[in-house]
Amino acid sequence: MSTRAKITVSLTPVGRYYAFLVVGIFLAAMVRQVNLLLLLAGLIAAPLFLSWRMAGRNIRHLSVRRRVPAQICAGDLLVVDLQLAVSPPRGKVWMVSVLDSVQRDSSDPNADTKSVRVFFPYVDGTCPQTLAYRGRIGRRGCYTLGPLVLTTRFPLGLFEARRQVDLYDRISVCPRLGRLTENWRRRQHFTFEGGSRAERCADRVSGDFYGLRSWQAGDSPRLVHWRSSARHGELLVRQFDRPREQHLTVLLNLCCRANQPESQDVFKSEEDVEKAISFVATVIHDLCRKGGGSLLLGVSAEDVVWLGGPASPGFLERAMDVLTRAEPSEEDRLVTLFAEARQKSPQHADFLLVTTSPLQFRPGLSGDRRGQSVQRDALAARSGQASTLSRDFRLEVIDVTSGNLDNIFEYQTVARS
Repeated sequence: MSTRAKITVSLTPVGRYYAFLVVGIFLAAMVRQVNLLLLLAGLIAAPLFLSWRMAGRNIRHLSVRRRVPAQICAGDLLVVDLQLAVSPPRGKVWMVSVLDSVQRDSSDPNADTKSVRVFFPYVDGTCPQTLAYRGRIGRRGCYTLGPLVLTTRFPLGLFEARRQVDLYDRISVCPRLGRLTENWRRRQHFTFEGGSRAERCADRVSGDFYGLRSWQAGDSPRLVHWRSSARHGELLVRQFDRPREQHLTVLLNLCCRANQPESQDVFKSEEDVEKAISFVATVIHDLCRKGGGSLLLGVSAEDVVWLGGPASPGFLERAMDVLTRAEPSEEDRLVTLFAEARQKSPQHADFLLVTTSPLQFRPGLSGDRRGQSVQRDALAARSGQASTLSRDFRLEVIDVTSGNLDNIFEYQTVARS
């Protein structure tokens, strides 16, 4: 329930013209000493005084509440309910507008603020009245709603009474979710075929047969299907859908290219960042919906943030909160991110690396064997193939700047209402 606040009453544009008319008649009556003009000025000033008194009293005993969801996804329909109630002694209130503000939490003092006005034509004292406004927020982040401003020009529109209610609510706009295409489903079967040597030794051919694929470095010769290989003229290995406790480490490297010129590339870089975050959010949402595994999320933004746990709704909620607040950094921490991931992940973990910085050899990595290994295998996987870094795990690299994300991920069409 809102608390009382100071009420400000001011003349409207129509009220100023009306007051100017009253003052003009009064001055003319005083100069010419005409009693009828004085009486006319008093009669005309009566509605002005009545409007001033009733405008303030009309919103003095009002209380307002706001109901807003704590979390939505970017692009989803946002519905905000405003409930207006009047104290029983006041009875009824007419023609009240409620002005609400929506602002994104940002360090930029010039951040844009959107205002929404909801008009209540009549509020009965016997029961509160609820109206709603709807909209869509296309940019992820944390937003603050408030304060609320109650305004009325009842009864004659000559005065406007304003009352600010310091009622604030926060809403988290999570990354926009999309759809993983069938190409992504096919590419992910390498994680079930037995990516590590230890798993292949433990269970080489268990599970249901899925299909054949081209031989890759590190595959066991026992999985080669010789008849199909002779028929197609290349080595083909069998893939099996094996129910196993999968551990996936998802790495998100957010890096904005600060040295690029002020042009359309700036917008393209921001678009790549948002698409990378949406893709990672969609992958985690899909895995948490299925369950049956564990996840480790590492986000390299302004700071490196780590989040681990079983694939569950609780992990999804925490991961969405991390991705909502993630902002790109000018420093590329790809090597540091992967080195920390190697230490935090289990021995036979599968890795998914999503980066917004172009993968290329950097002079700073020349003296680091671990950095050379990471970068070499990342470059090998840039074409969309999984690369074998070692005998213990596999790495799938998605370079958003190369455009290969378009084949495995797409945004869902938002239905307008």
